[in-house]
Amino acid sequence: MAKFSVVEFEDGLDLVPSSWLTDDSKCYYPPYEEDKFIRKAVSNCEKVDFARWTMVNIVRIFTTANTYESGMKKVKLAEEMSDIDSSDAENHKYKRRCRARKIIESDDESDDAIFSLLLPPKNPTSVLSRQNSLKNLNAKQVQKDKSNNEVIHVSKENRNPIEKDSLSSLPCGNKQFKKELLRTCNQIKSKLERIDGRLQILEEGMENNITEQKIADLNVYDFVDLPLQTIEDVRKLDLDLKNERFYNSMVKVYIDTFEIDIF
Repeated sequence: MAKFSVVEFEDGLDLVPSSWLTDDSKCYYPPYEEDKFIRKAVSNCEKVDFARWTMVNIVRIFTTANTYESGMKKVKLAEEMSDIDSSDAENHKYKRRCRARKIIESDDESDDAIFSLLLPPKNPTSVLSRQNSLKNLNAKQVQKDKSNNEVIHVSKENRNPIEKDSLSSLPCGNKQFKKELLRTCNQIKSKLERIDGRLQILEEGMENNITEQKIADLNVYDFVDLPLQTIEDVRKLDLDLKNERFYNSMVKVYIDTFEIDIF
C-alpha cells in the first residue's frame, strides 16, 4: 500500500497519509490551525488520534505516492489536469484551518444547545401591547398615504399646459397620421433625387474640364513615347486615336509641337 494519497476534499486537493483514509470515503484530519503543524503531521504520517481528530468527506482519490515530495508534485499535476482552482497557497492554509476548526465549532454548538435547553422560556408579549403597536403602525401608514396623495395632486396642478396643446396638435386618427407621414417621406425622397441629379451633372462637368485642361497642358511626348519601340506601342496608339477627343487633341499638340502649317 502506498504511503500517501492525493485526494480531493470538498474544498480542494491535498496530500494526506493513506493511513488517515477510511473505507467509507472519509479521512481523519488533525485539528491544528497552523499550516506548518498540519504539513508536519502529513510528512511524518502522524498516527490518528481518534478522540480529537475530525472526519472529513472525500470526493475522490486521484493517485498515490510513496514519498511526500513526489506526492506534492502529483498534487500540482492533478490541479493542472483537473478543473479545481486550489493553486493559491494561502487559500490552501485557510481551507485546512477551516477543516481543523470543525471539531471545535461542533463542540461549541453542542454546548450552546445544552445551555439553551436550561434557560427559562421568554415572557410572552401581552395582547394589549401588540394591539397598541398595530394602532401606531396603522396611523403612520394613513399619514404617509395622505402625504403621497397631496404630492401627486400638486404635481398634476403644476403640469405644463404645453403638453395638452402638443397632444391636441397630433392627427385624430392613426390612419390619417400614416398618410401624412408617407406624404412627407415622398417629398423628402423627391428632393433628394433632384439634388443627386444636380450633383451628378456637376461632377461630369468638372471631370470634363479637368481632362481638357490636362490635355491642353501636355506635350506630344506625354501622350506617346516617341519613337515607338514595339508593335504593342503602335497598337496602343492606334486604339487611343479612335477616341475623337484624344485624336483632335493629339493633332493639335502635334501641329503646335512641330509647327506644321496645314494650309
